This record gives sequence, structure tokens and C-alpha cells, in this order.
Amino acid sequence: MGQMKGLSTALKVAMIAIVLLIVAIILLTIFGNALAPVVGLTEATNNCRTLGETTCRSAGTVPITWGIATMNTDQGMKSCQELAGCGTCVACNWAPS
Repeated sequence: MGQMKGLSTALKVAMIAIVLLIVAIILLTIFGNALAPVVGLTEATNNCRTLGETTCRSAGTVPITWGIATMNTDQGMKSCQELAGCGTCVACNWAPS
């Protein structure tokens, strides 16, 4: 009987740990962008242009997140589309090779 109680307690502790882990993952997913390091506008623009050009040349399209504000700059969250000033491979002069 004592072993059953110990097993039950261990199971409860394991379940609580799993629930806490799931909650932590959800919170990090929701607020993950706030944890991104702040970079200067020039560095963010250069990173976006490099990413865009590489993706255009290899996949024939800009990254799927191109229009979403994912770059945490010193002037707030910006999208690569906004930073690079173009929305397509052709508009950016990054035609696939």
C-alpha cells in the first residue's frame, strides 16, 4: 500500500512538471519576440537583405516571414519587407539564378 502512495505522489509531481513545461513553452512562444536582441537599423537591414537574396536565389521567393515584423530594431519591431524596401524577389533585383 505504501508503494502505491509513493507511486501516486511521483505521478502527480511528474504531471505538474509537464504542465509547467507546457505553460513555459507557450509563454516563450507568445513573448519570444520581446526577448530578441535589439539591433541597429543598418544591421537589421543588412541581415534582411542577405536573408532575402539568399532565399530568392535558392527558393525563388522571399522568406515566408518577409512581411511580418520580426526584427527588433532600435526603432521598434520592423519587417524585412519594410527594412529592405521591397516585397518580392523581382522588386529587390534578386531574381533566381
